[in-house]
Amino acid sequence: MDQQLKDLCIKVEKGSNLDACLVKYTKPRLKAILDIFGEKMPASAKKQEMAEKAEEVIKANVITYFEGEGVDELTTMTDLCNNGLTIDSAEAFAPVQNLYDRGFAFVVAEGDAAEVFVPENVKFILDAGFETKSSIPAPSVDAEAPVVEADMNRTEEEAELLRYAKALANIYGVYPAKQLKEVWDYNHRRGIAPNDVIKAISKAGTTDGFYVGSGNIVSNLLPTVDEYFAVLDKHESTDIFFYATEDDINLYENGPVMDAAPEYFYLRSFLGRKTENEEAATELMKKLFLLCARDAGPNEVVAFMEKQNITFVDLEEFNKFVSLYTEWLYTLRIWACKGHKPAELRVERMVNRSFKLPSNVDPRKSKKIGRNDACPCGSGKKFKACCAKLI
Repeated sequence: MDQQLKDLCIKVEKGSNLDACLVKYTKPRLKAILDIFGEKMPASAKKQEMAEKAEEVIKANVITYFEGEGVDELTTMTDLCNNGLTIDSAEAFAPVQNLYDRGFAFVVAEGDAAEVFVPENVKFILDAGFETKSSIPAPSVDAEAPVVEADMNRTEEEAELLRYAKALANIYGVYPAKQLKEVWDYNHRRGIAPNDVIKAISKAGTTDGFYVGSGNIVSNLLPTVDEYFAVLDKHESTDIFFYATEDDINLYENGPVMDAAPEYFYLRSFLGRKTENEEAATELMKKLFLLCARDAGPNEVVAFMEKQNITFVDLEEFNKFVSLYTEWLYTLRIWACKGHKPAELRVERMVNRSFKLPSNVDPRKSKKIGRNDACPCGSGKKFKACCAKLI
C-alpha cells in the first residue's frame, strides 16, 4: 500500500458509526468536509465540536445529495454499502474519492491493502430513504393506503420492535425508521443494529397498525396516501420527536390515546347536548381525535361537523365549540407536533400552525375552576352539577 493511501486511513473498525470515524480526522480534514456543505465554524472551535457538526450535516445531506447532484453516484454508493471496496493504491481510490471527500465513506487499513466502507448509520439512512420508496404509490387524489401481508416468522426481538413501531405510529402518525431505533435504544439502554430494525419492519403488515413508505413508518389509521403526505407537510424540520418511554409504548400499543383530561369531558358534554346521545358524542370524539392528530385546518373541521349533521344555532355557540376543540387539542399528542402535546411546546412555537390559541388559554398555566363556577362545557349549569362528576 503506497504512502498516499496510508495517509487516508483512520484507525477505526469497519462497521463503525459516523461519529467514531469523524473524531479520528484532523481539524483541517473536518473543515474541508464542512466547507463542501457550506458550513462555517469559528477558528476557535474545538475538534469535537467540528466532528459533531460534520456528523450533523453529513446525515442531513445523505438523501438530498443522492436524489440530486449525486444521483449518478448512487450505484457506487450502494455497492460500497453492500460489498465495501478493497484497494491497494491511491489510483484505485479515485472512483470513490468524492464520496470520501463528503464524509460518506472512510478508509481503514486491511493488511497490505485498504478497505473503503460506509458507516453503519449512513447505511441505515440510505436503506430507510431508498429501499422502501417503492412501498407506496405516488400521491394522487383519493389514493388508498396499501394493504400489506405480514410475515409472522419473527424473532422475539423483532416482535418487540414491531410493537414499538406500532405504538410510535399511534403517537407520531408518520416518522422515519431511524426514530424507531433511537426510541428503542433510549428505553433499552443499548444500541440495536440499524439493519436489524430494517429487517424487523420489513416483516410488518397492515395488521401491525402501520406500513412503510418513502423511508417512513406510517400509521394505517390514515385512509389515503394523500393524508399521509399532508401530515408530512405539517412536520417542522426544527421540531424534535417526543421520546416515548416504555410506559408510553404500553399505553399507545393498541391505538391512539385520548387522555381523560378535563378538556375532553368539556367538549364531549358539549357534543352530547348537540347529538342528544352520549354514545354518539363519544364516537364523534374519536373521529375528531384524528382531525386533531393531523392538525386539520379550521375549514376541514367545520366541513367535518357539517357532514356529521352538527349545526350551531349562532356564532356564540360556534365560537364555544372552536374554543373547546382547541383547548382539548392542546392536551393531545398530535402527529403534526411529532408526538408532543402542543401544551408542552412553547406558545411562541405554535402561533404559525394552522390551529389558533384561544385568547383565554395559556398552555403554561392550569386554569382552576370553582365548584360553583359556570361549567366550561357551556351547559349553563354549575361546574359541580355538570362535568365535575365526570372528571
